[in-house]
Amino acid sequence: MKSFLLCILLLPFSSCLFAQHPGDALFQSGNLIHTVKFTFPDTNWYTILVNNYNLSNTLDSSIYYSCTVEVDGTILSNVGVKFKGNSSWGHPNGKKSMKLSFAEFVPGQYYDSLKQLNLNNSYNDPSFLREKLYLDILKKNNLDAPRCHYAQVFVNNQPYAFYTLVEEIDKTFLETHFGGNGGNLYKGDPKGDMKWEGWNQTNYYDNFELKTNETANNWSDLLTLINAINNTPAAQVQDTLEKYLNIHTFIQHYAAFIAFATLDSYVGSGHNYFIYYNKQTDKFEFIQWDTNGAFGRHKPAGQGLVDETFLSPFFQFMPIGSRPLTDRIISNATFKSAYLDALCSLNEHYLNPSYLHHQIDSLSALIKSFVYSDTRKQFSNAAFDSNLVFQVNTTPGLKQFSSNRYQFLKDTLLNFGCYPLSTAELNNALLIQVFPNPNQGLLQVDASFAINHIRLYDLTGRALKEITYDPVTRITVPLNDLPSGIYLLEVNHIFCKRVYKE
Repeated sequence: MKSFLLCILLLPFSSCLFAQHPGDALFQSGNLIHTVKFTFPDTNWYTILVNNYNLSNTLDSSIYYSCTVEVDGTILSNVGVKFKGNSSWGHPNGKKSMKLSFAEFVPGQYYDSLKQLNLNNSYNDPSFLREKLYLDILKKNNLDAPRCHYAQVFVNNQPYAFYTLVEEIDKTFLETHFGGNGGNLYKGDPKGDMKWEGWNQTNYYDNFELKTNETANNWSDLLTLINAINNTPAAQVQDTLEKYLNIHTFIQHYAAFIAFATLDSYVGSGHNYFIYYNKQTDKFEFIQWDTNGAFGRHKPAGQGLVDETFLSPFFQFMPIGSRPLTDRIISNATFKSAYLDALCSLNEHYLNPSYLHHQIDSLSALIKSFVYSDTRKQFSNAAFDSNLVFQVNTTPGLKQFSSNRYQFLKDTLLNFGCYPLSTAELNNALLIQVFPNPNQGLLQVDASFAINHIRLYDLTGRALKEITYDPVTRITVPLNDLPSGIYLLEVNHIFCKRVYKE
């Protein structure tokens, strides 16, 4: 079973990894802290934005305020700005999260080919790290989620506050990740639990928001998926879910929710995600969103959770049936095995203190002076320092929580064949990338070391294919001669990746 441990499910990332895409200059630069300057035409700008926020909620329509915005020295005029947020709206020092819409009043105006950006206020996170750490881990696993940096914000030439800077999930994002084929994008909000409410789409209006193709307003694709999730007989559930949903990548998302106790999500509160119907594959894709509740910060009400350090791998939101998609995964032997495999891998690679504590230390050192200078932050400077390790109020300490969570999962998953990795195995596995995954017969493997040997196994451990190479760092593995299914790829005699042949 140790061979299963290193098999990480990778997203079929449709954008070329080597091409320039919208936001690459901003989010792939070595500079993680950006400068955003607002110049508002009215000194009463804060009250105007609050009033717009309240009116937007009444009208169920976004209302932006025009101002000049400078991002890292680039000045853009007539940029739309609005306050946003639900629970984060309650920030005690009035530090509101914001959305920038560059083309709101000037059609075709973009920054780094991006139409929108978000400034999030790190509500209830003294460390300012949860959103950044978690989203970086998702991106390292090629899972669909926004990119995240930081921004020092100025208003009318005066220092204002320190924010996380987060990519928007919009048509630009869809184009980059899925080819932008015009499918429906839904946001699971305020409670996108995916429970079956019948074939009348109006029954779902309180649980989902349609973000594209609003004029057509045809929800039949989403209803078909929800029907499949809820009403498919157990014997057909595997084939049916694979038909309508990129289930293998969702399983990886699910494992991340549980590994990092990110319960302000589908598995907990039932929202904070997008789901996109990809016309090219005829399947839905899952996209994570608003991940500031990671590392045990959010405890859903009524679930009896005291310490999410000990959150079970088989946690189910009560009452049973409240989250039918994850319930179906746990009740299906094949999906359950893939989920435990993904959970095991995330735990060993990313919750492992040898990885995560280094990330915490390096990022906290980078942002510390900016956090200290933020006079509108929710917590004190001492709370920032302390929360890197210890609990502050009800927010778990990052190092303490992640270390204990790692050990709990490590002990628990031993019962399912998840064995600890050696340092060499851990380091090598993190240096290998495979894509596209799933694939249709050709698999590319990139490594940060010389590849000289690969072997492919089925899930019974039977060797199917073996190829020796002159040492290279990139290879293409032909899988055309194999039937559709799940395989284990061994590189240089190290079991490292689980791959999917469509």
